[in-house]
Amino acid sequence: MASSPPRHPQETGARSGPRFFFGAGDELWKVWWLWGLPLAWLTTALLLGAEHLRLAGRPMAGDFLDVLRLAAYWFWCRLAWRSAGNVGNPVWTLLSKAALAAGLAITVLV
Repeated sequence: MASSPPRHPQETGARSGPRFFFGAGDELWKVWWLWGLPLAWLTTALLLGAEHLRLAGRPMAGDFLDVLRLAAYWFWCRLAWRSAGNVGNPVWTLLSKAALAAGLAITVLV
């Protein structure tokens, strides 16, 4: 009897590699708190830095920091959105997706 070829880690459900590291299918609380708090610090620093650069007469550099801020939030928002269903109570899925959508709108508008 021939042995079957080794399966890809994603096929076996192994929790390793980039997809695991980036929170694909992880519990919502992990993505929300373990990734969200550092992201909040980063986006705050980028927002303050962008405004400081604009006041210093370098508006293009400020715009660049705003693009970085939006990209960082979008990356985290995508992870959290995919993990929103991994909760015990489905109410948290609805609340988290509403908060993510509101946060994205605020990030774009500010």
